Order: sequence, then C-alpha cells, then structure tokens
Amino acid sequence: MNRENNTDYRDIGAKREFFVTCAWNMEEILKQEITDVSERENIEISHLNVNKGGVYLRTNLFNAFQLGLQLRTAGRFLLNIKKIHFLDEKDFYKKIIKTPWDLYLSPNSTFKIETKFDFGVDKKLRNSHFMSLKLKDAICDYFRNSTGKRPSISKENPNVYLKNNIVRSKSTLQSHLFIDVFGYLLSRRGYRSDGHIAPLKEDLAAAICYKMKIDASTNFIDCMCGTGTMLIESFLMANKISPQFLNVRNKEKLSLTHWPILGQKGSKDELQRILSSVNEDTEAKLSKLNSHNFFGSDLYPEAVSLAKKSIKKAGLSDYIQVEQGDAQKISPAFEKGTLFCNPPYGERMGEIENLEKLYYNLGENLKKQFQGFSAWVLTSNPDLRKKISLRTSK
Repeated sequence: MNRENNTDYRDIGAKREFFVTCAWNMEEILKQEITDVSERENIEISHLNVNKGGVYLRTNLFNAFQLGLQLRTAGRFLLNIKKIHFLDEKDFYKKIIKTPWDLYLSPNSTFKIETKFDFGVDKKLRNSHFMSLKLKDAICDYFRNSTGKRPSISKENPNVYLKNNIVRSKSTLQSHLFIDVFGYLLSRRGYRSDGHIAPLKEDLAAAICYKMKIDASTNFIDCMCGTGTMLIESFLMANKISPQFLNVRNKEKLSLTHWPILGQKGSKDELQRILSSVNEDTEAKLSKLNSHNFFGSDLYPEAVSLAKKSIKKAGLSDYIQVEQGDAQKISPAFEKGTLFCNPPYGERMGEIENLEKLYYNLGENLKKQFQGFSAWVLTSNPDLRKKISLRTSK
C-alpha cells in the first residue's frame, strides 16, 4: 500500500495517478486532446489537471495504456509509483528500498534512471547523478536480497524507464518517482530512419495539425515538406489512426509488456486485446482509403527523397504523394483546402535579403493560385512573415 497515494498497486484495476508530459506551452492543447480522445474512445479518466510541462490525470493502468496509444501531442506517459518525504540520501535509500519493485521489474530487466532537481534542492543534496545512483542501489539491493540476482542498467534500450523528480517541501525533501508506461518518448512514432534528423518533431507537428483542425474532409498540401513529418502526422490525424501503430507492431518495445504485475493470464489477455485492436483498426481504416488528398513538395531532391523514405517506412506510400516543386510557383490539385509551409528563418548573416524575396514570392503565389485555401506558415521571424503581405489571424 502506498500511503501517500492511498493506492494498492497490486490491484490491476485500481485508479492511479499519471503525469503525461509535453513540450512547454503545449499543456492546454494536450489537455484538450486527452479530453477528446477519452470521450471518443470511451476511456474513463478523472482529476485532469494542467501543470508546467504536462497534465496530471487519474485512471487505471489499462485505460492509461489505451489512452497513450492515441495521444499525438504527448511526450512521456508516466505512472506515479511513489511519493516519499525524506531527510537526506540515507533516508531516501531506506524508504525507496521498501517499494514493491517486483511489480515493475525482474532480475532479468534492464532499466534507466533520470533524476531531476527542483530549484534549491542542490543545496540539500550532492547532485542528481548521485541520487540516481542511490535509487539504482536501492532497486538492485531489493532484488539481491529477495532473489540473489539483480536487474542491470541500460542507457540505450532499457525495458523500464524511471524518472525521479526531487522537490523541496516545508521541512523535508520529496521524491516523486515515476515509471514510463511505454518506455520511450511517444513522439518517436517509428517512421523516421536512423540518423534522420528533422527540425520539426512529431509531437509539435501534431499540435499544429490539432490547431488546424485537420479531419477526414481536409485536402492538405505541405509545399516545403522537408522530411515529410507534417504530411504523415496530418494524414494519421485526419484518418484517426493511432500515432503508435508502428510501435504496436513491435510490442516487445513497449515497456508495459515487460512488467511482472501484468504477468497474470487475464492481464496479458487484456493487454493483447488493446494491441490487437490498434492493429485491426489501422488495417481497416487504410483498406477503405482510395483518395490522394495529401500532397507534399519540396525544392530540394534530397528532402523529397527523405520524405518518401519516411512515408514508405510508415506504409503510407499509397496515400501520400510527394514530388519536387517550387513553393513560389506550384499550383494546387484541389479547389480548396489547407496549405502548410515551414520556410527557412534566416539564421545566418547574408540570408535575410534572399529570404525576403522568397517570402514575398510565396505570398504572391498564394494570392494567385490558392484562393479558397487557408494557409499556415510556421516561422520565428516576424519581419519575414510580413513580406508575405497577406492578412494574418494569429
């Protein structure tokens, strides 16, 4: 029994506290998405509360897993397994070792720890790395004492990811100990190739799609598609396909499938039912699609090639078309729709003059060729934005 949370964590059906992380300033978007998904999928949640860097909620373990598989703007889906008050490093170890670690790890597990200090904690404790070592020692000693064996650390591909947030309270320190339900960042969908670095991350792209209100009726064009992230995210959102559908196919990657607490037959069956449902739903939706209303172009052949590789890896080559083209000259294949572009911002000296011409020509082409479209331009340079010379909303 976790006294702080008043929750019996050996009860699979018990409601627990979770913290779903996101990029800063995306908290309200994530909260709205959680609300929308839980209503659409009939997932019971409560105590939805926005905090810096994410959203707290309460639900059971299976509901949390089902919810996380549908979230597009989330980073990590963390289960709060313990909150403890402690005085110093020794007190921390003594209380952490009493945690029922056999629910989440086994001697054959691999795990990774990240410890984060709140403001002022470094005056009370040595450093965050040392506290990660204390946590690791407590976990290993717990298993060594009970089984004679111990799990091991893996920095690259752990079965279990633990996050230890340490904050100051009135008279003591407090550790908020979390375990990642999935074991990886939910923004890593699985369609990018190794070494494939894109400036626009998947969760941010999804948040933009969310604000654009992309749905099944949307005709979508990305005229500077780069590596194809916006095309894939908009397609998945429009067709209500789980953003984790590729990761679900490799279920061994999912941390929850390794937790001993889910070793019971009934629990394994429920977990498999959720995973199978995602697979079947994805295949059913893709089999019904026959239109090509997602179109991307880029001036550079290298970008077009990378975009096609990502789209192929996602298995969406039959649904998303990409070709080489100049955003200053292209014309739409649709009478109306949504156009998105993420033009260069001008980070080096001598680029601004050329970019002013690019933004101006882009605006002129939008006026002539894209009447009836709504255009979304992502840029961090307000002066360049003005060169587009179109009325903006936000």
